[in-house]
Amino acid sequence: MICIPRIPSKSWLSRASLQKNGHLVQASSKFARDEIIPVAAEHDSTVKYPTEPIAKAWKLGLVNTHIDTEYDGNGQGVLDSTLISEDLAYGCSGIQTTIETNNLAEAPLIVAGSEAQKKKYLGHVIHSLSPYEPGGGSDVAGLKTTAVKKGDKSVLNGNKSCITNVGYANLFFVFACTDMEANTGMAFTGFIVDADTPGVHFKKTKHNF
Repeated sequence: MICIPRIPSKSWLSRASLQKNGHLVQASSKFARDEIIPVAAEHDSTVKYPTEPIAKAWKLGLVNTHIDTEYDGNGQGVLDSTLISEDLAYGCSGIQTTIETNNLAEAPLIVAGSEAQKKKYLGHVIHSLSPYEPGGGSDVAGLKTTAVKKGDKSVLNGNKSCITNVGYANLFFVFACTDMEANTGMAFTGFIVDADTPGVHFKKTKHNF
């Protein structure tokens, strides 16, 4: 079991931090107006992946804002990252979700990843979180995907659905059942799965947003 320490509120809502990184918040507002809004309708109607907007957002430092500078991030606090996300969502919630998915998939790595994993996976890469399954939605307790230990590796079997960044992500954070006899809190394990891992297959992307 992983115990996450309670972080004092002052480190989450830091005015000093906001003043220090205020230029990024201003940049996110301008970026939403100049780079997202003009192309939002096109991406929404065609389901075209926002490769160009994301590349520009990377260049400005608007992606992975919460990752420590030691791992090629900006080391910003929750308030800064929230304001930036709010601006990006104003431009287009779909494009913002594509960027925000990185944060969701990286959170387990930041909390429980090894030093080697952090250095490898918290850099300039696209991540995806994979909790959803066909017919099960986001009911993590009802996941059917399994993982069986074989030697020093684990073999995962199952299907995932509604995966943001699928086809473009470099890696996926996948939840799988490793102990069917255990209670829900102990039955599942999170795995880092590289997109080019043998056995990983992608199906057609559905029209979402």
